[in-house]
Amino acid sequence: SRTFRTIGQSLISPVITTIFILLFSEKDKEKIQLALATVYSLMDKGVKVGVYKKNKAARTKSKLTLLTEKIA
Repeated sequence: SRTFRTIGQSLISPVITTIFILLFSEKDKEKIQLALATVYSLMDKGVKVGVYKKNKAARTKSKLTLLTEKIA
C-alpha cells in the first residue's frame, strides 16, 4: 500500500498542478497546449498503473479540452 500511495502521489500531484496552470495561465496558447498534453500523458499513465479509472481519465480530458477551447 505504501508503494501504491507513492505511485499515486507521483501521478496525481502533477495532474492537479497542471490543471491549475491551465485554469490560471496567461492565455498563452503554446503554454496551454503543453499543459494539456502533459495532463493527457499523466492521466494515461495513471490509468495504466491503476490510479485512475478509464472513464475518470476520459471525463477529465474532455472537460479540460472544452475549457481550453473557451480560454484560447
